[in-house]
Amino acid sequence: MATPVNDNSTARVLVGFGVVLATLLILSVGALTVLRQLGQEFDEFSGIADDTRLVLEIESKVTHLQLKVREYLAGGSAEDADLVRDAYATVDKLLAEATRTIQGSERSQLLGEIVRLRQDHGKGFQQVHRLIDRRNSLVNDTLNPTGRKMREALTALNESTTRDGDYRVANDAGVALGQLLTMRLYVNRFIATSDIKNVEFVRAEYRTVEATLGRLDEVLSNPVRRQHLGAVRAGMPVYQKAFEEAVTATSERHRISVEVLDKTGTQIIEKADAARTSAIAEKRIMDKQVKSEVRTAQTEIIILTVLSVAGALAIAWVIGRGISRPVMAIAASMKALAGGDMAVTIPGTGRKDEAGAMAGAVEVFRASLIETERLRAEQQASLIETERLRAEQQAERHQQMIEAERRRDEQQAEQQRQIDRGKRLEASVVEFEHSVAAIVKMVASASTELKAAAESMVSIAGETSRQSVAVAT
Repeated sequence: MATPVNDNSTARVLVGFGVVLATLLILSVGALTVLRQLGQEFDEFSGIADDTRLVLEIESKVTHLQLKVREYLAGGSAEDADLVRDAYATVDKLLAEATRTIQGSERSQLLGEIVRLRQDHGKGFQQVHRLIDRRNSLVNDTLNPTGRKMREALTALNESTTRDGDYRVANDAGVALGQLLTMRLYVNRFIATSDIKNVEFVRAEYRTVEATLGRLDEVLSNPVRRQHLGAVRAGMPVYQKAFEEAVTATSERHRISVEVLDKTGTQIIEKADAARTSAIAEKRIMDKQVKSEVRTAQTEIIILTVLSVAGALAIAWVIGRGISRPVMAIAASMKALAGGDMAVTIPGTGRKDEAGAMAGAVEVFRASLIETERLRAEQQASLIETERLRAEQQAERHQQMIEAERRRDEQQAEQQRQIDRGKRLEASVVEFEHSVAAIVKMVASASTELKAAAESMVSIAGETSRQSVAVAT
């Protein structure tokens, strides 16, 4: 039955870990609090950065808007007007975003003023747009057509009097045509440049043209020519009235451009610059505050960390000292056991804590080693006997193998003798066959030689017979 042990060491360890965990918890809570504060500061810092970005974009887009308005005032084309409207839409989009983002600060108040100024700027542009449309209508519908008709009438009058040789009237008609063209030139310059000096030039030329037309009216009697003159004189007041209306529209446009568009545009830039300056100033203050809080947080975290580490080290030393001494003694006894000293005394077997439990386990281990040694001795004796029996069996098997090897050698020798005898018989047969073949070959050769000799003798006998017959005859 296991002996119950006291939980003193476990309790000490648990208390130590509890203290360390509590210290770490305090450290974590402090760090999280500081980080939460820093997170709020960084959120505010990010908001200020967004405010600065939006204000800069508004300032840039308002500058772009003013540029497009000036281009429209200079050209007055529908394409330029569309570009101005696009620029207004971009500014309005940024203002809407800024209104949602920037709240509860000096920049919010400045943004409200910028929105109001943008509305005034837009109203001013609408007025300018209507005035430019009116001016363009006067130019395209009245000034240009009327001026062209008067030029054509004076040209016809000049050509008619020239053909008839009335050079005095032709000269006056030519002078009036030149004055009319000069007046229209100044009108076009004014329309193009809005320079007020051209207005006085136009009015002076108008009076000059009227005086010349008066002289022509006194000397002309031809009905056709008077009809041409009448067309010119009828067109002059219409031309003058349209020009004066164009002057009024242009002057009013210039006034609105200066007093409303330029002024409100400049004020928008100023308000945006003030908002940007406010954001930068607040950013600097926030930057100093964040840096100060970061330094404070670093100091607090360092202090808490040092205290936590020191406390943990102290607790670890106390707990380790209380546990390591009996453990080291038990370890020494285990080392002696490992060296074969079975008589060593195991310290701490009477303790009622974890060290006592360890010492009891080592004592059990020592008893087990002793029993194991006894069993090993018995097993060794058994192994020696088994080895002797195995050696006798191996010797007997070896003798049997030698006898079997001898019989196998005798059988192989007998087989070799039979093989050698067969080889000798085979050699005798081969030798006999060779002798018979040589004799047959020799007989065949002699037969051939005898046949040749016989044929030679037959030939000689035949030749002798012929010679004998020849001698007889």
